[in-house]
Amino acid sequence: MTEYRMAKVHSTGTHLPVEISKAVEALMSLPDGWDIYVGWPEFGAVHPDLLVVSPEQKLLFVSATGASADLLDAFVLGKPPEESDSRALKRLYRAVESLRDPLPGIEAARVLILTNAAEDEVRFSFIQTIGALGIGVLDVDRIDQPQLDEFCTSLLPAEGRIADARACIAPQSTIVPALVPAKAASCPTRLRFLDTVQEDWLRAQLQVPEEVDQFARTGGRYLLKGPAGCGKTLLLLIRAVLECQVRSGVRPLVLTHNRPLVHDLEERLRVLAQSHGQHLCETRTFLSWCWEWSGGWSSPVVYGERDGLIARSIESTPSAEAIRFHGEEYAYIQDNIIESREQYLEFRRQGRQRALQPAQREAVWERFERYKAALHRLGRYDYPTLQLELFKRVRAGELQPEKRDMVVVDEGQFLPPSLVGVLRHAIDDEGVLVIAADHTQGFLQRRRPWERAELEIPPKNQTRLTKPYRSTRAILRFARTFHESRMAADAENELPRDEDIVGNDDGVWPEVIRSDRLHHEEGKTVELVQLLVTSGTQPSQILVIPCDNRAVAPLVQSLQNAGQMAACRWSAQLARSACDPREVRVCTVDSATGLEAPYVIVLGARTLLESELDARMAEEHRQMRQDNTARLYMAFTRAGYRLSVIWSGEQTPPFPEDPS
Repeated sequence: MTEYRMAKVHSTGTHLPVEISKAVEALMSLPDGWDIYVGWPEFGAVHPDLLVVSPEQKLLFVSATGASADLLDAFVLGKPPEESDSRALKRLYRAVESLRDPLPGIEAARVLILTNAAEDEVRFSFIQTIGALGIGVLDVDRIDQPQLDEFCTSLLPAEGRIADARACIAPQSTIVPALVPAKAASCPTRLRFLDTVQEDWLRAQLQVPEEVDQFARTGGRYLLKGPAGCGKTLLLLIRAVLECQVRSGVRPLVLTHNRPLVHDLEERLRVLAQSHGQHLCETRTFLSWCWEWSGGWSSPVVYGERDGLIARSIESTPSAEAIRFHGEEYAYIQDNIIESREQYLEFRRQGRQRALQPAQREAVWERFERYKAALHRLGRYDYPTLQLELFKRVRAGELQPEKRDMVVVDEGQFLPPSLVGVLRHAIDDEGVLVIAADHTQGFLQRRRPWERAELEIPPKNQTRLTKPYRSTRAILRFARTFHESRMAADAENELPRDEDIVGNDDGVWPEVIRSDRLHHEEGKTVELVQLLVTSGTQPSQILVIPCDNRAVAPLVQSLQNAGQMAACRWSAQLARSACDPREVRVCTVDSATGLEAPYVIVLGARTLLESELDARMAEEHRQMRQDNTARLYMAFTRAGYRLSVIWSGEQTPPFPEDPS
């Protein structure tokens, strides 16, 4: 909200049509206590240009138009706008039509502001004509409080309908209840709106020329950053949906890094189709998108098959943990476009939990070479290999990805640098690329992969959102204090400030549940889930995040054996389909990014933090500490209403205590 000495104008936007700009400027002279909301240009539907709210909470719908004598005379005589080439006459008819009955069932004055004077006789006839429709008329240079008060005299205050009135003139700024993270089953939902920074970003992305009532697309590369829960994903999706409203046939591509989040994005897009209009958005993971447009290559190996190839590359009888580690390391090498042994030995290995000495790196590289040779003999690819090969072929000009008018990337801190290089060739010259990222959560240490891939995003195209809405103040302070206790101050960290969370619910301070032994964490988790479900919590509102991948299978089995819930769905199943409302979600910490739930339970934090003891060099220890801090910060900020952390052992948990 921008404050003036007199009236307050909420998110004026940029490049407003001349008539609306003049009306807003005139209304700003009203005394303090008046609020002016600026509408969006229409996407098919006709609505008023402005909503004016008096200090007594009385409503006035306002539209503005030119007022030459010829225009008014043509309207009074009933000249059909479709028979005229005059844009101004069509604008006049549209303005009057927008005020006929903008919001049925709500009591509001309707006022047409004329932005230039006309002859008194013609003006009088026009006022009589639209007065019969219950619409008043004001000249833009004669607006004052007494005149508006007169229009409001017979009205009753409409405190409970202001949100509906705002939605009437600016439906693109509304956030319907289905898109607002629920705090608890008993909490009422209400219509909400984008805040000023969010709305101004969206308006700037879709600028309105002065002479036409239609959005004009502007190409470019944009970065949207901010703390967890500040609405980055929602803005990305609204931006993509609005693109479909203004340009027929556009198919925005929505990319993210894992399938559970793909299903979450698809559900949000389904809701947006109902509230913001139909769209042709396609949602994919980074890797599945690569596979789709690289036609003609053999199908990638499936996970079980890949594990077998990895096991044979180790040339022993490796444990499941060894197979997992080598699989992740092989993918890491390819993600970061490491193409030689020398590069690998010198590479910092940011984001990897386990430190490797030079001799260990030599051994891993030998195994990686054997793995690549096995794939080559089979004529097959795994996804990381496919991705790297695509990059190489695109770089060499041998392959061209399908051109797109628009690509939006959610959780961009996890975008592999190799894929950034491919994306540069997938956007039309006049196309749009929007990346949303929070490198505070970038525990894979790609953090700003667009920089490594030399994708330039001008500073003027980088926007930072500041207000997190998902979580309570207690949860945000808990997560922030934990992060600050382990990491040196970093000006680029997207940690929420106290002034940014003033409007959030207070909430309950996260509970740290002690367990005497590590293997008892599973039982504590099951007990807590049972307690929540039996007390009336919908299972799908519970998200369980194990920090140790090995804990997933036994935890899921224990939850299913408990018999207190209808079902349980874990990471692998979430990758295949969306979660049922009757199912508790269990998602590993590396797969939980972007997800959210009212109730979050985190277990295995001790195991995660103790892995830092494996680091033998100060730099690697610092990096592991940073990555694990980011992992837990991300896990904590998935919670909207209540957060529980299970901690085992006698050691004091490294989490902040309730300051109260």
